[in-house]
Amino acid sequence: GGVAIQFGNTDINMNGVLIGNNDATVGGGLYCNGTDNSVFFENSLGVASILNNRATTNGGGVYATQGCRFTSYVGGLLQGIILNSAAENGGGIYASFDAQINLQGHRWCFTFMGSFMCLGNNDNPVNLLSNKADSDNDNNGVGGGVYATGTNTKVTVTNAVVDGNTAFHGGVRAFDF
Repeated sequence: GGVAIQFGNTDINMNGVLIGNNDATVGGGLYCNGTDNSVFFENSLGVASILNNRATTNGGGVYATQGCRFTSYVGGLLQGIILNSAAENGGGIYASFDAQINLQGHRWCFTFMGSFMCLGNNDNPVNLLSNKADSDNDNNGVGGGVYATGTNTKVTVTNAVVDGNTAFHGGVRAFDF
C-alpha cells in the first residue's frame, strides 16, 4: 500500500499529501495498526486525497485496527477519501478492534506549544465519495464508504458529504460483535 504504520508509538501528520494508485492486501492507501499510533490528515497547505487505492481484501482507502486513531479534515473539490476499492469490506475505510475514526468537516483552533493554530476549514465538508466494497463482484462486500466492526470501534462524522459509495450490502455499515 501507500503508507503503513504498525506497532510502536507513531503519530503522523500529513498536510497537502496525495496517497494514490496503491495496491495492498489490506489498506491500499493507508494501513494503521496499534493503540499508540495515529494519523492526522489535513489540507490547509494544499490538495490532499486518499484516491484510487485498492485492497484485495479490506480497506481500499484506509485500514485502521487495534486502536489506531485516524482523523481527516480533508474536503474540497476532488479532495478526501475518493474512488478507493476493496474486494471485501470497507471500500473507503475499514475500522476494527478499537479503531477510532474521526471525519471532521469544520475548523478546529487550539494553542500548541504557545502558538495559536487552526486546522480544517468551515467552507468544505469532509468528502467520502464513490468508494466501492465488493470490487470483485462476488456478492460478499459490505460498507462501500465505511465498514466498522468491534465493540469499541468508533466512527465520528461531522459536516461531511458521504455520497456514491457502493457495496453488495450497504454504502456505510457497522457491526458490533
